[in-house]
Amino acid sequence: MTTITERLACFAVSSTLDFPQGLIEKARDAFVDSLGVAVGGISDPTCHIAYGSVAKTVAAKSAYWARGTKGTAEDAAFVNSIQIHVLDFDDSALSLRGHPSSTMMSTAIAVGQEVGASGVEAMQAYAVGLQVATRVAKWLTPKHYLNGWHTTVTAGIFGCTAIAARLLKLDEKQMRNAFGLAASQAGGLTRNFGSMAKSFHTGHASRCAIITAKLASAGMTADENIFDGPKGFLALYSGAPNDVDASLADDLGKVWELLDPGIYVKKWACCYAIHRPVAGLLELQAKAGFNASQVRSVSVGFLPGAAHPLNHFDPKNGLQAKFSIEYCVAAALVHGSIGVEVFEDEFVLREDLQAFQKKVHRFELPHSGVFNGLTGYNDLVVDTDLGRFEYRIDRTPGSPDWPLTPAEQDRKFLECAQAEIGEQRALEFLARAKGILALPDISVLFD
Repeated sequence: MTTITERLACFAVSSTLDFPQGLIEKARDAFVDSLGVAVGGISDPTCHIAYGSVAKTVAAKSAYWARGTKGTAEDAAFVNSIQIHVLDFDDSALSLRGHPSSTMMSTAIAVGQEVGASGVEAMQAYAVGLQVATRVAKWLTPKHYLNGWHTTVTAGIFGCTAIAARLLKLDEKQMRNAFGLAASQAGGLTRNFGSMAKSFHTGHASRCAIITAKLASAGMTADENIFDGPKGFLALYSGAPNDVDASLADDLGKVWELLDPGIYVKKWACCYAIHRPVAGLLELQAKAGFNASQVRSVSVGFLPGAAHPLNHFDPKNGLQAKFSIEYCVAAALVHGSIGVEVFEDEFVLREDLQAFQKKVHRFELPHSGVFNGLTGYNDLVVDTDLGRFEYRIDRTPGSPDWPLTPAEQDRKFLECAQAEIGEQRALEFLARAKGILALPDISVLFD
């Protein structure tokens, strides 16, 4: 009987996978979204620190996105991953319980450029890596995340490792060793949400995965069944060692995460657990007709586990504000939106917003299940001078059930990018990103 590790490794490096119609185009769309938010984050202090820490070499092939310089695949993936994730505007995956493209798209492009992969090959590798990461996340169970692990990276590092290994053409045995090496580097704590460390997590995972794949290719060994058995990765990190269901690997290569349930594309640059209740609040406001000055209190109900990442109740800077339902409700009602500008440090400290967020409260909705920001519903109770209003919202902006239109996605890209590189260059970047599947060699992608 084959082990979980063997099945994942065989899938990751297989040359006979059948990629269904539309799958690679969905990966391309994830790249376009990732590039837009990465360019938007280029001036963030976190990115300045990360970029300042790496080497820039003329002979290198992997681009630092929108910077006009290149570095090793490891360093480029590190910086680009942080740029994608720093605004918290990057996409999410339901099964991963986290952000797929910040780690995996940066890895696919950096390694793909280094080896001269085609655009199609890079996007296929991304699709494969996403399958690996989401399966690992499912095996880890929600308890892993609720215990404080950042699943984006603890599961995502294995997706990144699969991507790098596939593009570097490792065999199955080398892939299993690479998984073993990656397991010793899987980390990231949700306690760090609201600080620079959160986006550092993603960059570190991307870089470690590439190093790991190269070491395995050169012959470095590790436990070849790292996901299996007592004290294996899944038993150790899941907190439920007897609940590992090997049948979750049965649909590898049959059901693809990019198509079912699909990627969630963010409408606003903050934690996804905030999107649904804010969207519901704006819907309720439009129906009931109240304004911020008429609001006495706002109570937001979360299903068990859904508010776990929202660990800031009284934020004092932009990074903290991205993980505060109190602040985002205040900004939505007082300012009228939660665009990128509301997460500037000076904006967060506005007296009217600091005062209004004290009117916002949370309560837990009774339920026997465990949820996240992409599942379930939120209940809102708004007490105003016009009366008391109650509202349930059960869909999330940017989800497959409430997708952004192509025009909205283009607008998001341009709003992120043109502030940093100008309108004309942003339009050129958008066109180039959309054309990645036509490139026989993505090393020229940013030339």
